Amino acid sequence: MSNQSPIERAVERYSEFHDLRAAINLIPGIGGSLDALFGGLGSEIAQRRVLHLANTLREEMEQLAESAVDKSFLESEEFRDLSLRAFEAASRTRHEEKVRWYAKILRKEVSTDGLRDDSAEAYINTLADLTLREILVAQALWNQQGLAQRNHGENDLQFATRMGWENLSDECPGISPEDLPFCLSRLERAGLVREVVGTFLDYEGGVFVVTYAFEKLMQNYINS
Repeated sequence: MSNQSPIERAVERYSEFHDLRAAINLIPGIGGSLDALFGGLGSEIAQRRVLHLANTLREEMEQLAESAVDKSFLESEEFRDLSLRAFEAASRTRHEEKVRWYAKILRKEVSTDGLRDDSAEAYINTLADLTLREILVAQALWNQQGLAQRNHGENDLQFATRMGWENLSDECPGISPEDLPFCLSRLERAGLVREVVGTFLDYEGGVFVVTYAFEKLMQNYINS
């Protein structure tokens, strides 16, 4: 039995997938570099899922002017590592929302205003470890708290309550109130949310707020 990973097996057969190569090459600004990358390293990422990320990435890149693509970054090892990680992660998920987020992270990082601080790869790794349910909970919490301004002197618990914490379960279709704490604990381990701690009247824990890391992900990548 081969000891190769799925991504290693896929790039070995990449040149055989003519439709996939054509889709990769159609991605504005970076298609040629991706084709050279995959054609040179070879691998077997599940073709349908890789094709989906390629199409999604093309849609994202079409929103970015060619002059805004950092051509020097496309020649860097950082770009190669980030691209391989994104396509490998996409090959392991059936969820369109995760694929869309991977594409948005790649688009941002290849632009001339990319962060270049290892955040992109860290976020892809983080998202790869989360389930779709957990991402939906994170999105619902972001919709509540996101860019909301805090009142003067307002603590975390007051802020979360004012933003509608008690309604969070209702804003996560398909996720029961019983399952919500598990999803939130997973998001906390991922560094995207944190539990409110402190001595507050009648507070027994279990309320969460978004972290700076989550704000950075959403503002610089997903909603940029």
